Amino acid sequence: SGCWPNYARPVIEDVSGYYGFLFLAYVVGVVFFLTRVVSALFLKETFAQASAASETMVRQKKQDTDQMLKKLHAIFQEADTSGDGHLTENE
Repeated sequence: SGCWPNYARPVIEDVSGYYGFLFLAYVVGVVFFLTRVVSALFLKETFAQASAASETMVRQKKQDTDQMLKKLHAIFQEADTSGDGHLTENE
């Protein structure tokens, strides 16, 4: 609870009980604010990790596609016995 009760108790007891509402509003506001800040930091980090994961997946998919293209190119080069860059029915 921090040390705010040490400051609030003398004011409430010696000055007026209505200051209790002021301290209550202050504590609720500060707790609400800190909760929102902490949750925003968690959300920011979560979105950053999700973005990094999606970028990694796109990069991996591109590498897989490039490898497949290299394999297909090698197959067609091997099948092209005439060396003209075109496949015929006889080849």
